[in-house]
Amino acid sequence: MIVTKIRSGTVTISDGTIQLNTSPLGALKRLHEQNRLIIPFLSIGMLLAIDTSMSDSSPIQYLGKFVVIFAISAITFEYIYKHVSNSIKNTSEISRSSINHIEYTTGSKLLAPKLYIVVEKEKKTKKRPVFLSLQSLGGDQELKNAIEAFEEAGITVVPADETPDENS
Repeated sequence: MIVTKIRSGTVTISDGTIQLNTSPLGALKRLHEQNRLIIPFLSIGMLLAIDTSMSDSSPIQYLGKFVVIFAISAITFEYIYKHVSNSIKNTSEISRSSINHIEYTTGSKLLAPKLYIVVEKEKKTKKRPVFLSLQSLGGDQELKNAIEAFEEAGITVVPADETPDENS
């Protein structure tokens, strides 16, 4: 088992899987980046819930507000579940047998280096981003350590612009 540190957690490479242990805030950030509608739906739902709890409403008004809150919450969680359940972009465990290769970018002074775990899933090529720290915060060393860990585990690591050609 090989463990390497990344910006918000660790990557654990074992014989059968790769586990990405990132912070809950990192997972929420990725979820927000994937679907910007979540924040407005949650905000409206929370405002209606606060309004309902603080007002003296008749049972009919209370029921109406409950239905609206329930509908907004259901729509929001439907969007969240759709993006959380089957998305390679935020999965925390990947089978080694499904991994094609690892790509990396070196970043710059303003952009952090990144790793991309390229996976064959449902006959499609998908990428799981792994975020590293900025170069000024040790991102270069994290990238070097991660590349060494993947190579030590026998997984092909290539720069993002030199990916293996499927036809060759």
